[in-house]
Amino acid sequence: MKKMTLYAGPVALDLQITGPIAEAAQNTIDVAHDGFWDLPDINVQKRVCCHWIFEDRPRLETNLSPEQLLYGTNLGEDIYYVERALFRGFFSPSLSHARLAGASERALENLTRTAAILQIMPSLGLVFHAATLVFDEKAYLIAGHSGAGKSTISREGLADRVLTPELSILRADPNGKWTALPSPFWGHYDRSKYAKKAPLAGIMILEHGKNHNVWEPLSGIKALGGLMPHIGTMIAPQASDPRVLARITQLIQTVPVYKLAWARGTHALEGAPWIRSQ
Repeated sequence: MKKMTLYAGPVALDLQITGPIAEAAQNTIDVAHDGFWDLPDINVQKRVCCHWIFEDRPRLETNLSPEQLLYGTNLGEDIYYVERALFRGFFSPSLSHARLAGASERALENLTRTAAILQIMPSLGLVFHAATLVFDEKAYLIAGHSGAGKSTISREGLADRVLTPELSILRADPNGKWTALPSPFWGHYDRSKYAKKAPLAGIMILEHGKNHNVWEPLSGIKALGGLMPHIGTMIAPQASDPRVLARITQLIQTVPVYKLAWARGTHALEGAPWIRSQ
């Protein structure tokens, strides 16, 4: 068994990992562990002990749809079954306990992300598949589908610093002001040490453009529809929690949202209205 603690924004995951992946756990690919594993207990609002056992398990025979299997289905008595590309098996609603097949570093990294998302949303904040860049100590979230250019824009060098290139953690204070928090999940981007949080000042939804960059301000249902596909992958019962939608609605009412049709070959952020106007 391997024991360690991973800090993800307001959450500390005390991990106990059993199985063939245990010894490699602290060096899992795609986890920026420097400065995130075993940090002092700073700004942690919630600690969760997660005991995960990786072992050979047969696939559960079921007629469930791929979407149902992705989010997990309730088998009764607070036991859920999930089936994804990297792992499958049984887990408790909080992911405090799990018995899974998929003894690979990618499976463990994916499960760690899922556990962090589950514990953060919705009570402690929101998590998006998005980059967050910092200009003049203000944070700007850049959401987009895989291949849209989040990592490319992060490497452009126009930002003062990169808070995270692919999994962004946001938290609102009692007055409704949003803050972008450090994330330990950096994908294949250069790993960073613990980064300083910054107030969230804008959101950009990235799409492919043609000849030149086109910026479009979004509000209401358009902003909601633009952001929802980029919410961190949830699992049941979180996926049906109405507080997630309420949180996103609060976010788009207080933070300006823009859509950018980005023409490759240009600097995406030069002249960005959501930066210049701040």
